[in-house]
Amino acid sequence: MRVFTFAPFFALCSIFGALLSACTIEHAEEQVLARHVNGIKKTSVWVYPDGEILKRNEWYNDGIKEFEIPYKNGEPHGDFKRWTGFGDVVLTGTYKKGKRHGKWTGFYSDKKVESYRYYKDDHPVGDWEGWHYNRNKAFEEHFDDNGDTVGVWKKWFANGNLAEEKTCFGNNANGYTKTFLENGRKDVFTDCKNGKRDGTVTVFIDNGANTVKEKSHYKQGILDGTREVFNADGKVVKREFWSNGSREGTWEWFDNDGQKIAEETFESGNGKAHGLDDFGKFCAETTFVAGVPTQLWYYRAGHSLRYEETWRDGEIAESRSFYPDSMGGRMASEGFWQRNLDGSKRHGIWRNWYPSGILRDSLTYVNGERVGEQFSYDSTGKLTIHKTEAGKNRPVIMHKLWEE
Repeated sequence: MRVFTFAPFFALCSIFGALLSACTIEHAEEQVLARHVNGIKKTSVWVYPDGEILKRNEWYNDGIKEFEIPYKNGEPHGDFKRWTGFGDVVLTGTYKKGKRHGKWTGFYSDKKVESYRYYKDDHPVGDWEGWHYNRNKAFEEHFDDNGDTVGVWKKWFANGNLAEEKTCFGNNANGYTKTFLENGRKDVFTDCKNGKRDGTVTVFIDNGANTVKEKSHYKQGILDGTREVFNADGKVVKREFWSNGSREGTWEWFDNDGQKIAEETFESGNGKAHGLDDFGKFCAETTFVAGVPTQLWYYRAGHSLRYEETWRDGEIAESRSFYPDSMGGRMASEGFWQRNLDGSKRHGIWRNWYPSGILRDSLTYVNGERVGEQFSYDSTGKLTIHKTEAGKNRPVIMHKLWEE
C-alpha cells in the first residue's frame, strides 16, 4: 500500500502564495502626448507610476511606428531603432546617458547596409562609410576623437565614378575640393584655406580633353583678382578683375579668334558687363551701380526677341521685350514686378502685342497671381476673351461677348 504525504507541498505553496501577495509588480503605461490631424497618435511615452520614463515612441500618421528611444534616469539610454513608413528598419544605434554613442547603422528597405557612422558623447568619430543600393561605395568621411574632420573625404556616383574628393575643412589651413561629372570627367577644382575658397578655382569643359572653361582667384571665400573665361579651343573670351568681391579695373572681351572686341572700366562697382554667345557675339549687357544691377538687356537661346529689364535695389521692377527689326522692331511685351519677402513677383498690368502693334492681351497680376479683369484679342484687335479671375485655383468668371 502506497502512502502519499501532501503536507510539505501545501506548505511550500502557502509560502509562495504569501510572497506573491506581498509583492506588487509595477507596469509602465503609455501616455499619448501628440496626435496627427487624423487622430492617430504621433508621440507617446511609456511611464511608470513614479514618473520614470521607460521609452518614447514616434508614429507615422497611418499608425506605423517611426522610431523608439529607451530612457533611463529621464534621458535616452539604450538601443535606438527607426523604421520606414512600410515598417522596415532603416536606422539602429545606441544612446548613452542622452548622447549618441558607438556604431550607428543605416539600412535600405531590403536590409542591405546603407552606412556605418560612429559617435562618442554625441559627436562623430572614426571612419564613416556608406554604399549605394547597388553596393558600390557612396562615401567615406573621417573624424578624430574630438569630432574634427580629418583626412580625405570622398563621394562616388552609383556607377562607381568618383564624384568628389575634398580636404577643404575649417580646421585645415591648406585644402582642396575636386568635383567630377558622372561620366568621370573633371568638373571644378578649388583651392581653399580653413574651409573657404582661397586661391585658384578652375572650372572644366565637359569635352573629355580637360579644357579649362573658367579660372578665377579667391581670398577668404571672396572673388579677389583675375577671373578668365575660355572657349572650347582654350582661348580667352573674357577677362575680369575683382577686388574684395567688387567689380574693379579693366574688363576685356574677345572674339573666338582672340581679338579684343570690347573693354569696360569698373570703378567702385560702377560699369557695364557684356555677355557673349557660343559664337563670340554679344548677347547681353548689364549696367551696374555700386555693384548692383540696374539695367540689362539680353537674348534668350532660340528666341529672336530682345529682352530688357529694369532693376531697383537689387530686385527686378520692370520687364519689356521687343521684336527684331526684321519684324518691325515694336514692343512685344511689358510688365511690372513687386518685391515681396519671398522674392519679386508679377504685379500690375502685363500686356503683349502682335508684331503689327495690335494688342494681344492685357492681364492683371496681384502678388504673382492673376486677379481681376483679363482680356485677349485676335490679330485684328477684336476682343475674344474676357474673364475675371481671383487667383490660383479660385473660381473664374467668363463674360459673354456680344456679337454686333
